[in-house]
Amino acid sequence: MRVNERTVRVKGFVLIFKSILLLYLIHIIILFVFPIYAPAWSFDIPNEYNLKDDYVPRNEVIEIATKKAGQIWGDVTLGPVIPMVDKDKYLIAYYVVFTRNGKQFPDDAEVLREIREGRELRNSGQPESSERGMRKAWGIDDYCTILMTARYSLKPIPEYFEGLPRLYTMGDYIENVGSDEIGLNPELKYIYFFGRLEQVYEFHKGGNATYVDPFPVKTVLADEFQQRISFMRESDCEIDEEIFDQRREEWNRLYNDRPTISTVVRVNNYDWIPIYLWTAGCAPTAAAMALGYYDNKYDVLDYYGGYGRLIDYYKAEYKFPCNDSGPLRQSIPNILDELGDAMNTNCSGGTHLDSVSPGIEYVVNSVNHYFFDIIETLNCDTPNTDCYDWCWGEITEQIDDNFPFVWVITCHDCPPGTNRGHALTVFGYNDGDQTLALYNTWDEQEHWWCHDHYGNNCDWYAHATWVHAIRPAGGDYPDDILLSSPDGGESLYACHEDTVRWYQWGNGITQVTIRYSTDSGASWPSDGYIVSGYSSAGQGWHEYVWVPSNNIAGENLRIRIMGLDEYGRLIASEGSISDFELHSDYVVGDVNGSGNYDGLDVTFGVNFFKGGPPPPYECECTPGNVWFIAGDVNGSCSYNGLDITYGVGYFKGGDTPIPCGDCPPN
Repeated sequence: MRVNERTVRVKGFVLIFKSILLLYLIHIIILFVFPIYAPAWSFDIPNEYNLKDDYVPRNEVIEIATKKAGQIWGDVTLGPVIPMVDKDKYLIAYYVVFTRNGKQFPDDAEVLREIREGRELRNSGQPESSERGMRKAWGIDDYCTILMTARYSLKPIPEYFEGLPRLYTMGDYIENVGSDEIGLNPELKYIYFFGRLEQVYEFHKGGNATYVDPFPVKTVLADEFQQRISFMRESDCEIDEEIFDQRREEWNRLYNDRPTISTVVRVNNYDWIPIYLWTAGCAPTAAAMALGYYDNKYDVLDYYGGYGRLIDYYKAEYKFPCNDSGPLRQSIPNILDELGDAMNTNCSGGTHLDSVSPGIEYVVNSVNHYFFDIIETLNCDTPNTDCYDWCWGEITEQIDDNFPFVWVITCHDCPPGTNRGHALTVFGYNDGDQTLALYNTWDEQEHWWCHDHYGNNCDWYAHATWVHAIRPAGGDYPDDILLSSPDGGESLYACHEDTVRWYQWGNGITQVTIRYSTDSGASWPSDGYIVSGYSSAGQGWHEYVWVPSNNIAGENLRIRIMGLDEYGRLIASEGSISDFELHSDYVVGDVNGSGNYDGLDVTFGVNFFKGGPPPPYECECTPGNVWFIAGDVNGSCSYNGLDITYGVGYFKGGDTPIPCGDCPPN
């Protein structure tokens, strides 16, 4: 048969065109229907800056940082070096990042994958996964970071910590905020460094610029940014010759590898301090961490005695929605709200300096009825000097006595007419380089801060440092209680038996009351009692068999257990650390427990009403109405002979089974 060559060419062209069109359509579908497959975000490292006369060569900075990291963490490998600038875009500092244990620094996609995987574990609701996820989300086990200044006039090492800097741990959120303002994939042009928690990221796109604050992650309006830097004058940065010589000698000492003999001291069992992210202001958050040391989760075999009324329960939501502090969600202890109220912390998280210690004292002694001494010490109100000892004596005294405390550092009139500062939880010190071990309220990493000016840079100096000492002087020791389950992440089933389990210390607790919340701890219904006044005397493990009602089924349940003495007075309280789920799990009509509804269930029901065995389980639905819930097939919210008649009709071709509207199955 003869073949027309022109026809073959046309058909070939049509086939190619159809193939291209098909590929294009597939591409469009992937972009619009499956955006999850978009390329991973890349961590931009800006490298534009000017140099001042006293700048430190980059290789010297890296060499000092590498020596310091090796002294602290052993086998490290140099990773990214992130430059930061002052208000005039002059180089002022670096984050020098290392990998640990001989590992090489991975590419951006792998780092981001690790961080996001850690976040998912962190927020999974499973207590056993939360710790592992937390460490992975911040890179604590695989990375370490040294914050180095870049000028001989500044102290060399303001801070160091395990894990990654904020460009990595929160970089995708920071970039997303920038994208919202000027479009997708903006270029990170500068990171401004005004202090350890005073930084601004500047993004550019298409001739436009926007500013993002990483502490917390939020947009900074251009006018606000200009206001922040307008009060910073070069005259503020003049350092006398003696201080300059001291700092130059410190640079030389570190470069020539002459380490200071140091003694590191932390409070005993400092890992008992819970880490809370910024929630109701830095001062309430820092105080909640310090107080959590005295009322926290315990190892039964390593009990230290606690103050069990300080934290009664946990909830998932923030109290101050007008200042959403970031994407990581966690369980918030009820004491944080109490502290925010007592300190008169405003909606944006601001707390007056004079309200910090009185607020702590009121919550501990008046609200929770303990006897704590709250001692406030203020030191230094002179800028641009070494400021006496910046409360070093008070700091070491508290840590030596095993008392974590709230450290507040302030900058008066910065900008004019305002006060800026931050509160942190301190639990250790190094007397050699005078650094402090602390939690900064913005992440879950242990930081070591140089005990010096707030910003460690004369553009953003601090005027005063406050130590708010928290010293317990009396409580219910050794009576306390620990909730073991359900503590979060469990899956329970309505109308099935489950067990509430807890441990008690001491003999003061003789009974417990257990309550539930269906909205992640935001509220505790007045009728939401699992049991009240249940006998629970003696140290050791205790439990209560609970058959949860179908009418509280949902994904956001928590419980709290209150340990009471013989007179009904509250001794200690505990709550689920995260949500657990209660399934409404039954098949309509399945009264014989076979997993489906068939003629055998009708036979089982007839036999039951003649005195035979009851269905497998009963349920209280609605409140006060206890009945065999699966037997209701006519929607009457009861189980009786009419359901048998309705079922017979259904199997003869009649109407479909109808569950109780108040207690629907899954």
